Amino acid sequence: MNKRRLTISLCAASFLQMGALATASGMADMVKAFPDVPVTLVQLLTTLPILIQTPVTLFATFFCRFLSKKKLLILACVFFLTGGLIPFFIHNFLVIVIMRCLYGAAVGLVIPLVTALAGEHFEGGKRAGVLGLASAIGMLGGAFYTFAGGLLSVAGWNYCFLTYLVGIPVLIIVASCLEDEGIRHAVPANHENKGSRSGLPAMVFVIALGSLVYLVLYFAYTNTISLFVAAEHIGNSADAGISYSLVNICGFIGGLLFGKLHRRLREMLVPLCVGVTMAGFVIIAISETMPVLLIGSVLIGLGISWFLPETQYIISAVVRPEQLTLAYGVNGAITNAGQILSSPIFAFLAAALGIATERGVILSAGIGYIALTVICVPFGLYLLKKIPGTGEERK
Repeated sequence: MNKRRLTISLCAASFLQMGALATASGMADMVKAFPDVPVTLVQLLTTLPILIQTPVTLFATFFCRFLSKKKLLILACVFFLTGGLIPFFIHNFLVIVIMRCLYGAAVGLVIPLVTALAGEHFEGGKRAGVLGLASAIGMLGGAFYTFAGGLLSVAGWNYCFLTYLVGIPVLIIVASCLEDEGIRHAVPANHENKGSRSGLPAMVFVIALGSLVYLVLYFAYTNTISLFVAAEHIGNSADAGISYSLVNICGFIGGLLFGKLHRRLREMLVPLCVGVTMAGFVIIAISETMPVLLIGSVLIGLGISWFLPETQYIISAVVRPEQLTLAYGVNGAITNAGQILSSPIFAFLAAALGIATERGVILSAGIGYIALTVICVPFGLYLLKKIPGTGEERK
């Protein structure tokens, strides 16, 4: 397979991953547009795609038995366009709910397929570079959906759905650049010793659970930052939007730098990612002015842009090629729960520990990252000895 065309296809598909952000800016107007629908159900339009995305991600390997990865990615683009654009034209709430489910299925297919294709066709530092680039494009997409969705929502609650027109060029790129290799792939001999033939290595589940904790803590920022900025009189909703956009922009820059960082700090990159994210949360928690808060936002963006591709690389290093889609599906299904579980977990902690302010929530997440960093230091040292090829990459 042509590696350059493959990289272009994977990056294009990665741009679809954070499309749910397009509707976040128009949520208040959606509530007004459906006065007979309970507010909690309208808010479900944002979280429902994640609920659908989780099982689809988990069973992506099952779908690969019937369709090639190229055909599945094309199908995902079609789902993305259909589920994203129809709500602009049809304003029936039930139809919109169904379309949000279809959109969730699209993203659920994209995530494991992109990472699996990168793992199957690239090795070592090149694999890390492609995973970092895909992560960077995904973060850039997040900035685009946030900005474009908010801008279009000014014209009307349904106009934010026009953001999903971006799926058209992505569909064209995937259809024209990605080669169709069929359903079955040969297994290189040097991968025969990776993992048990009866199931996935335990390391996959360790990485998935660690990522779940990381994302539960991370979404304390996304769910709280607007309230925090307003409650602490640091700024307004626009300033909160700048903070979140900066996270995505720095995530894009961090993803571009990931390949070089991976080669230099292989065994300690996971604790570094968590530590940088922790520093961002602590800085935001103690911030009294917007410039200080934005410094924390920069660190959070860099941390997550390194953490996600690094954990994906580790998974690719401990499983055989034919296990990649399943492994990434399991990892995606478990980590997706982070966005769903973050709010109830922090609500429980707030009630149990008497945390009464958004500053306290962000600070508690920072403390959680401190503990996770301490755990990740010996874990990183363990990886150096256990992951095949690590020593050679460092030379």
